[in-house]
Amino acid sequence: ARGVPLAAEPLLIAGTDALSRGDPVRTEALLREARHRDPRALAPRLLLADLYLRRQRIDEGLKELAALSRLAPDGPAPVVEAITAYARQPGTEGALRTLFSERPDLRDPVLTGLAADPKLADQVLRLAGPAMQEGRWQAVLIDALVRDGQFARGRQIWSRFTGDPTPLDRLVDPAFTRSGSALPPFHWSFPGQGGVAEPRGRGLHVLSYGREEGVLASQLTTLPPGRYRLSFRLTQPGDTGSLAWVLVCVPDERELGRAPVGGSAGRSEAELQVRSACPAQRLELRALPTVGERTSEMTIDNLSLERLAQ
Repeated sequence: ARGVPLAAEPLLIAGTDALSRGDPVRTEALLREARHRDPRALAPRLLLADLYLRRQRIDEGLKELAALSRLAPDGPAPVVEAITAYARQPGTEGALRTLFSERPDLRDPVLTGLAADPKLADQVLRLAGPAMQEGRWQAVLIDALVRDGQFARGRQIWSRFTGDPTPLDRLVDPAFTRSGSALPPFHWSFPGQGGVAEPRGRGLHVLSYGREEGVLASQLTTLPPGRYRLSFRLTQPGDTGSLAWVLVCVPDERELGRAPVGGSAGRSEAELQVRSACPAQRLELRALPTVGERTSEMTIDNLSLERLAQ
């Protein structure tokens, strides 16, 4: 330190030694001076952030982590993990809002990290604020709630994110008009197992390979218990037995009913029953194996799911 009085390294070593001896006041003074002498050095900021956060000086700790996210050679990912870990502690929300206002680029990755834990859903929504700015965190939060079995709450928050007013006893977008930009799983997803399903503005164009059973299109629902009529129309006919609409109970995967798809053009319908022990359901368009593994092509529109009078 005497030989190179402007160097940061001796102060960093002395600060680390003071930290190991349990002297936080001396540690902070030395590390702050090391940071002052080399503002781009990572180690003093990392140790200061750890010191501040351990001592519940959240604002100062998050500022050091935010600076680290700009300086770290491998980008903000490790810093985001650190911020996310500390965000799980009580009393950090005000400091995080300040951080997000200063570093909006950290907002979505931190919220995404928190959203993966369904127990933190309320905290994530509070941090997101009333504007609910779009980001990857929204899909992660919905997925976490669904995996945790919180289907009704997931559907409620999904409606809040998307602004979709569809009642619980109806399908979302049965005409397949908004499938390209909507948020799964309470909207259509297209796994493409055993064939291809492609929305065509008003209707669904389907190609089934006939080799194996697989899901071509799927939507998660939270239908109240009762009887329902599923109806649809074929505008381009296809082979009978190559497709079926199947309603499955979630999470136990019990089949609640199915409606074969195929044959001549025209309207078809089937009655389905949702029991009280079924908190959520999944409506699937399944490709089915056929004799000779024949490829079948058809177009489905006017899909409707109506609750029947009890």
